[in-house]
Amino acid sequence: MNEIWLSYSLLQKISFILAIIGTFLFVIYLVLIWAGYYNLKRSYISDDIDMPNEVNETFVGFMLSALAIRGSIIILAFGGWAVFAFSFFMSTILSIIFGILVGILAAVIATFILRRPVVHAGQTAIVSVKISSKDKTGKIILDENGTEVDALPEGFRSIKKGSPVVVTSYVNGKAIVKKISKKSTKIYEYLH
Repeated sequence: MNEIWLSYSLLQKISFILAIIGTFLFVIYLVLIWAGYYNLKRSYISDDIDMPNEVNETFVGFMLSALAIRGSIIILAFGGWAVFAFSFFMSTILSIIFGILVGILAAVIATFILRRPVVHAGQTAIVSVKISSKDKTGKIILDENGTEVDALPEGFRSIKKGSPVVVTSYVNGKAIVKKISKKSTKIYEYLH
């Protein structure tokens, strides 16, 4: 085993170590998601640096989300392995360039997969600030996690404070809600 390690060039040794570190951090990240410590539903509304709520608004927001902490770990892991693999049959400069491109591509793909612009669709909520028909803005408190988000009505009618609603979708970071009856609230909670 020692002979194999000694036969690697300096670039291969560095990229191998970075790839191992990146892979280890990425596996920890995936385990935390699986265990529920990093709740993707709550990360949409949190103050976390890796917050994906700008993703559906602008290209710059999407790239910031792709290159945040999660993206950096993915670039480190996939880019490190790509540099290590390409360095066997390419020059140093080309293997570094292709490794960086592979890492960035992997981060962008992961951002598309892991973004959750409609994570609360189907959840019930209570209107906390009246959603008026004129300016069509208000706020709701989600029943599942108690967070407050901006909301727009699905139709043209205003929805008064305290009314039960269900989130149908998200547009530009705002929840689109539909008023439901108190009986329907129990059904939606059961189904979701």
